[in-house]
Amino acid sequence: MKTNKTVAFSRNATNVFFHILTRCNLKCRHCYINPDQHGTATLPPDTVKKRLAVFAGPDNPANVIFLGGEPTLHPDL
Repeated sequence: MKTNKTVAFSRNATNVFFHILTRCNLKCRHCYINPDQHGTATLPPDTVKKRLAVFAGPDNPANVIFLGGEPTLHPDL
């Protein structure tokens, strides 16, 4: 059976959303953030690991979603 899903989430997992940076190089019409508000802040990798450990583990699977401005601009991703 073919599906048109672009993202698949595990049903029995916790959803963890990480806003890992504020910088963005896009100009999406639907974006509610003023470009002057994006800034340059990033969430350090150690912080991501520590926070992820709270929500996910061998006995607690998680769907991890990286958000931000544009997450692929994070230097440590």
